[in-house]
Amino acid sequence: MSLWSKPALQITFADVDAFCRTMQPEGARLDYKGIEFPKHLDKSIAAFANTLGGLIILGVDADKKNNTPIWPPKDGLALDNGLSERVIQVAQDAIYPPVRVDVSNVIHNDLLANHAIVVIRVA
Repeated sequence: MSLWSKPALQITFADVDAFCRTMQPEGARLDYKGIEFPKHLDKSIAAFANTLGGLIILGVDADKKNNTPIWPPKDGLALDNGLSERVIQVAQDAIYPPVRVDVSNVIHNDLLANHAIVVIRVA
């Protein structure tokens, strides 16, 4: 199953690894957010909610030249408590009207110690 359709809470590192190895570029329905929690995550969520929806993958950076994921990763999002909860809080409190998002659990990045990945699906 793909990140596009698998229930968010069932997404594993293997799923993210397989997805990133396809080297899908960022576009109207896909955004990679790399090494820190995005300051303007609310804008990305709102943009997807106001169009066709999409995926935001925190902890995977994009190559600036071709917008494909940098995979295997050289850097990533530091593993921190409450990452998934922060995403939900942004979607509910920083956007009006609030946007319902499906958020994965914090996924340990098996290729980078003490780093994490969070997958956000916006309908």
